[in-house]
Amino acid sequence: MPVDGRLTVEQYNALAGPINPNRVREHDDGTPWLEGADVKRWLTRIFGYGGWGRETLHTAVHGQVQVPAEHDESKLVWEVTREATVRLIVRTPSGAVLTTFDGTAVCTMTRPVLGEAHNDATNTAETNALKRAARDLSDVFGLGLAAGVLLKPYIGGALARPDGTPAPAWAAAQEDEPAPEPDCVPADNDDAPRRPVTAAEGARLIAAASRGPIPLTTRPLADITAALEASIVRARQARDDEALVPS
Repeated sequence: MPVDGRLTVEQYNALAGPINPNRVREHDDGTPWLEGADVKRWLTRIFGYGGWGRETLHTAVHGQVQVPAEHDESKLVWEVTREATVRLIVRTPSGAVLTTFDGTAVCTMTRPVLGEAHNDATNTAETNALKRAARDLSDVFGLGLAAGVLLKPYIGGALARPDGTPAPAWAAAQEDEPAPEPDCVPADNDDAPRRPVTAAEGARLIAAASRGPIPLTTRPLADITAALEASIVRARQARDDEALVPS
């Protein structure tokens, strides 16, 4: 049982340690990320069976449109964008709520069947939201990856700790040490494979925007806005590059 009613020594030590690089995956551009199943596995390993839970606080549909298939533009597929906000609930071994963290994610999926597109977009958005919530716990769940630090502890322990655990090294000088220098690309922590948006996809986004706004909720959608702006820039760059190729 935890000495102070919060965490056991073993739990604290597990959370204070660095992440195992073998758990980290990489996108094609080198950006690190963690698998959703891996994050759930370590939540269970550290907090126990039934020692953590999740609650979906919000879901929304931000886009539902038929678009030409990537490899066969004569066929139409469904492109669905969904948002999810998930709360991670962590409990002590005695069952008391230790803390909660909220995370939000947006995911777009393209599938031949509308129901499949909604299902996969919802599942991935909820998983990514859970991972973003868990990331605030410690390096073990990717906090250092978000700052571009993989090989060194980013937090380095905490002063609030169970009896029997040593004070963190940075506490000896009674001042915070500089954060470790980045040694990897900052992570986005998303499950869905990423790839550059093609010129055709960018053109579709531009055309969709010209027809009018996609129905949205009142929630901030910075991720969607940034993705749309980046897609437009890439599409224009691709168009300019194609114009430079001699015919």
